[in-house]
Amino acid sequence: MLIMRLATAPMYLGFVALGIAIVLGQTVFPAWFVVFTPIVTSFFGLVWMHVPQPARCVLFGGGWSNLVFTIMFAAMLFFLMTTGS
Repeated sequence: MLIMRLATAPMYLGFVALGIAIVLGQTVFPAWFVVFTPIVTSFFGLVWMHVPQPARCVLFGGGWSNLVFTIMFAAMLFFLMTTGS
C-alpha cells in the first residue's frame, strides 16, 4: 500500500501542476480547458457510482482512469487540430 501511495503522489502533483499551468496561461490551451484535466474529470467518478451494474463494474475495474485520460488527450488533440497551434 505504501508503494502505491508513493507512486500516485507524484502523478497527482503533476495533475495539479498541469491545471495551474493551464489556468495561468502557461500553455497553448485556454483557461477553460482545465475542465478536461484529470483533476476535474476524476470527480465525475462520483457520478459513476450511481450507474447500474454491470457498467459500474467495468468503469471502476480500471476503465475509469483510462477514460479520464482518453477524455483529456482527445480534447487536447481536437483543440490543437482545430486551432492550428
